[in-house]
Amino acid sequence: MRKKLNEPIYVFSFFLLGLGLTLIGDYFFANASTHRNNHLISCANILNSFYFFYPPFLYFFALSINKVKFKRKQVVIHLIPFASFLAFNTSIVIMFYSGYSDSRLFDFFIKLVPKIFYLYFIQVIIYTIVSFKIIKKQVVDNTKNSKQQWQTKFILMYNIVWFFFLLSFINDVFLNEMKTSTSFKFFAILFLLILSNLSIVMLMKSPEIFFSNLKLDLGKNIVNKTLTETNYQKLCNLIQDCELFKNSELKVTDLSKEMKISGRNISALIKTFNGTNFNDYINTYRIEEAKRLLQNSDPSVTILSILFDSGFNSKSVFNTTFKKTVGLTPTDYRKQSLSKKFS
Repeated sequence: MRKKLNEPIYVFSFFLLGLGLTLIGDYFFANASTHRNNHLISCANILNSFYFFYPPFLYFFALSINKVKFKRKQVVIHLIPFASFLAFNTSIVIMFYSGYSDSRLFDFFIKLVPKIFYLYFIQVIIYTIVSFKIIKKQVVDNTKNSKQQWQTKFILMYNIVWFFFLLSFINDVFLNEMKTSTSFKFFAILFLLILSNLSIVMLMKSPEIFFSNLKLDLGKNIVNKTLTETNYQKLCNLIQDCELFKNSELKVTDLSKEMKISGRNISALIKTFNGTNFNDYINTYRIEEAKRLLQNSDPSVTILSILFDSGFNSKSVFNTTFKKTVGLTPTDYRKQSLSKKFS
């Protein structure tokens, strides 16, 4: 599974890297304007080059999740605008530190920077449209394919982020509305951070949502090899013989360590052969122990003591579970047992 996911994860990581570096550049610009720090301005200029770095990786990500192969040479070609803008910004920084900040060429370059950002937004729009087409091309006869629909929404959400950044740019450069520009940028960055983190989590946890042709048979086969009645019986014997159920803090991970089986497979064993979840399964042992203690213990022993000895740590949970399983409250069950014993 991991080998199959390597390429899109790497591609998406470069996409996020470019976004992160541009956000750091914006942060440097904000601080530089406040403290008039030339070094921060220089760093921000270099980092702003990455505005042209990440859009191609959205395109490559669309290719990779749809199993379309691309070569390194293609990546190099698509990164030419980034390399050009990086060289342009580097030359501005070199001219500044070399004492050419009063030259006409330097002024020309500075005035050219906002206009270059038109190309950035054009680039983003083009790559987004192309990414849409790549995904739509995969939908041949099944227009209601949920995976492709999700992929389309995924790219649409990132397009909303670019739109907010565009509104921020327009209000800053053309309308000179700094407060409005800052507001749009704030919402764009906030949405971007949420969306980026959500995307990477979903890519790692639910890769089938992103992939059109991903088969999960490998993962299922690994689980099925463990789902045997022998393993389930070993689990039952372990819990009963070692009285693990008496531990009120018992967790799936504890059984996983004892059985040397993954927690996921422990839960699958219980579900397959017992038809319940972990908590209900362990509680069946605790209820049986509670019944035994209620039948055989001295009447002076409190029910509270019995529930703790059985592995429960809550009176309300014990009463509810006992009544649901046995059909009687613990007190009534004890009375019934005692009456049968002495009759």
